[in-house]
Amino acid sequence: MESRCFISTIPCGLLVLFLSVSASLATLKQLPPGQVPAAVARGVVAPVAHLAGTNELKLAIALPLRNAAALTNLLREIYNPGSPQFHHFLTPAEFTDRFGPTLDDYAAVLHFADTNGLTVTRTHRNRLLVSVTGQASNLERAFRVRLNSYRHPKEVRDFFAPDAEPSVDASLPIVYVNGLDNYSPPH
Repeated sequence: MESRCFISTIPCGLLVLFLSVSASLATLKQLPPGQVPAAVARGVVAPVAHLAGTNELKLAIALPLRNAAALTNLLREIYNPGSPQFHHFLTPAEFTDRFGPTLDDYAAVLHFADTNGLTVTRTHRNRLLVSVTGQASNLERAFRVRLNSYRHPKEVRDFFAPDAEPSVDASLPIVYVNGLDNYSPPH
């Protein structure tokens, strides 16, 4: 006989599954809007096909600055002719020490890339970016998106893009991912 929980007639196993899925979703954060092209987000274009999982994409993963309020104040002072800080610019190393992501935050993003099958192709001294390459299937899993091909609404070409804004674990210091689409190619 199947065991029943005290909540209605829901089998205990289903309730546990629901609660564990709900708990894991609560630890996710969706990255800021704008990473899905407007034509896709508004439904102007429909998917033509799922992007092949073996396609290799190059991405830049962006980390947030620290101490944003202090940086704003410093910039105000550096450009204020009446300030003793006027034109006392920071070196790149000083900027990184004061406002760049911490070494631990950078290490967390490097670990995220490694555990999701992404190859780190470049690290940056200011710790604001991590450059990676990865197969589309790994990127879909890492950022919880589906990469599709679409027919461009204004140009005679196809493009790829995610079907939704990327999401990552809430504890990860990631603010943006560049390279999940080629709607607007570089000029």
